[in-house]
Amino acid sequence: MNLERCSRKTVNRLASDYATLSRSNLATNHADIVEHIITLEEQIATFSEMLQITEKDSAKICDEILPEIHEQYAALQPTFRQIDKLQELVDTAQKDTDTIEAKLCAAEEAANKSSIKNVIKSQLGKLSVTRDRNAGASGDQNKTKYEPVNIFKTEDFLK
Repeated sequence: MNLERCSRKTVNRLASDYATLSRSNLATNHADIVEHIITLEEQIATFSEMLQITEKDSAKICDEILPEIHEQYAALQPTFRQIDKLQELVDTAQKDTDTIEAKLCAAEEAANKSSIKNVIKSQLGKLSVTRDRNAGASGDQNKTKYEPVNIFKTEDFLK
């Protein structure tokens, strides 16, 4: 558009409209900018308050709560030792129980085999006396002697 061809009145009106538009845009943008700045100031104030609270809390934790935790931990040390002793007792009792159970299973097996042998021996004994004497002698050799299991004593653990 060529301004020389337009009338002075039209150019003045266009310039006036443009100035009004610019002022209204600046006013709107200015209000948005001011709102944004206010929001940022509020957020910074909130953050600053949070930092102050954190400083107070961390000082309280270091000065008051941490020593209390240390005292409680020290007071619990005997209890921790007792728990360890109890765990050792449970492990020992489990080991001894497993040993007794294994010997019991072996004894039951031997008893079951022995009773079957005795039935067969008694039947064979009727047929052959010498065979029964040899079997009886070998049966005595196969018998294992009972040996008690050395188990734990609670006095060793609960002192």
